[in-house]
Amino acid sequence: MVSGLDNALSGTTDQYPNQVLLSPYAATQSARSWLNPAAFVQPLTGTYGSMGPRNVRGPRSVRIDMGLTRAFQVREKQSIEFRAEAFNVPNLVNLGNPTVNFTSATFGQILSATDPRILQLALKYVF
Repeated sequence: MVSGLDNALSGTTDQYPNQVLLSPYAATQSARSWLNPAAFVQPLTGTYGSMGPRNVRGPRSVRIDMGLTRAFQVREKQSIEFRAEAFNVPNLVNLGNPTVNFTSATFGQILSATDPRILQLALKYVF
């Protein structure tokens, strides 16, 4: 979480805002509204904000990966190996982290999703 302004007059804009409400999260969390902008204010000029680094949490992420391997003997010293791998098996939408720059027009919104379902197959001839 950053304020986006140089309120402390230190020459950098990576300072923190003040949290004024008990919970920084929106009443009903969604991708369009994860953080409550009313929960924060810019600190007074010449002062640092009360928030610390990494003080808000993004949405949870669930990922289940699976793999299956099977070897088939062709001859005494030859075999075929089949491998199937699946990433994000249940195809759940895992949202990214919210925008944490307090001066951004998209503050508190989640603009990305990660981990699409990926399937890959492989066939290997061993001799």
